Amino acid sequence: MKKVIIIIVSIIVFGLVSGSSYYFIKNNESNNATYVIVSINPEIQLKLNKKDIVKEAIGLEAAGDLVLADLNLNGKTLSEAMDIIVKEMISTGYLHEYSENNIIISTIIARDEEKQLILEQEIAKTLEESLHNQNMPSLVAIRGVTDELKTKAALNNISNSKMILISKALELNNDLKEEDIIKDSVNKIQGYLKKQSKDRIDKAYENKESLIKAKENKKIEAKQIPAAIEMTYKLKNNMLNFKLNDEKTDKIIKEHLETTKEKVKQVFEKTNKEFKKNNNHYVLIKAETEKEVKNQIKNYIKNN
Repeated sequence: MKKVIIIIVSIIVFGLVSGSSYYFIKNNESNNATYVIVSINPEIQLKLNKKDIVKEAIGLEAAGDLVLADLNLNGKTLSEAMDIIVKEMISTGYLHEYSENNIIISTIIARDEEKQLILEQEIAKTLEESLHNQNMPSLVAIRGVTDELKTKAALNNISNSKMILISKALELNNDLKEEDIIKDSVNKIQGYLKKQSKDRIDKAYENKESLIKAKENKKIEAKQIPAAIEMTYKLKNNMLNFKLNDEKTDKIIKEHLETTKEKVKQVFEKTNKEFKKNNNHYVLIKAETEKEVKNQIKNYIKNN
């Protein structure tokens, strides 16, 4: 039986963080597969083979579908895929230099704790380097597994990794019931996610071309983010009656944009320092969901 790795890259409109953890999948849970869940915002699932080469990519919600519209990640290494996804997140405006919501969350599931630590560091480093190369202020976090989830897995006589995948499937599909899928194989649970992705795309778009067109429109919108910030600033400061070519007005707006970018940069420098103080390698936060991780970080940013 071939071993595979499945990565879920979650990219959420407000910005997400990702957490990772690795656990051995019991023999009755599908060919000893290894899984990685990375949440950024939209959510994207990558399936890797034992050489960490992407074999499949699907969106786990509408924004993920959009990001993948014209991408072919098959055959890419994990690092290459992450780099491409980060660039696409920026070009579509899900990550941008004026936002304090650039939070990326990763959850990784592997065979043993040693591999878990290795992959956690590798994923965090890969994402941080990619974001740094794009001059994108952000925070990358690893979502650790809570004691509650471990207990729930033990009570159901399944691995932590399968419990995480079940939780993700239930989170994304309200029609699924835990008692109904708890005994399903990992492959079957993945099948639910793939079917949901296909059904969602078929319902929202007439064809592949319309999906790609929607992504192109999203990129056009992303280029207007500075203009939108400028308009908001003008409205707030009663500057709409100023002439567009007024040099003083232009200077004020330019300074506001630069100040906003610098503030965002400082926010993430401080936040990274705070959350890494107990672990210099990467940010690790135990939580039931990626949303909980995000809320912890956003609350810190809000209150500091």
